Amino acid sequence: MEIELTRSSPLLDATGKLNQVGWARHPILDGNLEAARFYPLRAAQRFRMKRWDYYAVFTPSRFFSATIADLGYAGNLFVYSLDFRTNFLHEEGLVIPLSQGVSLPRDPRFQDAPDNGLVAHQQTLYIFTFINQE
Repeated sequence: MEIELTRSSPLLDATGKLNQVGWARHPILDGNLEAARFYPLRAAQRFRMKRWDYYAVFTPSRFFSATIADLGYAGNLFVYSLDFRTNFLHEEGLVIPLSQGVSLPRDPRFQDAPDNGLVAHQQTLYIFTFINQE
């Protein structure tokens, strides 16, 4: 049986191992990925880390989804919308080399953090932003 996590803690301990294993009803772990220890060469760590925010909205007639991801070696932004009545699917995607400009919060629960809980990517021609407003 899975263990329900109820106390907040960093995701990883000082050795890079998980502090707690289980599931939670809402985000309670601080994503301290800088503590990860996959490779002896710390600069290589970022190419193994994968972080993303995914949002989806369903209505009786439409499905909309948007994702912003930092894959370490690339950023990936995509949105799509499906009209259930016509079966029309519209997709847009963008790959950003080395995830330049992709901003994902370490912990979106804390609006007073330096990243302000903001999930974003901005370039000259476009802005892609999710704002956590509780």
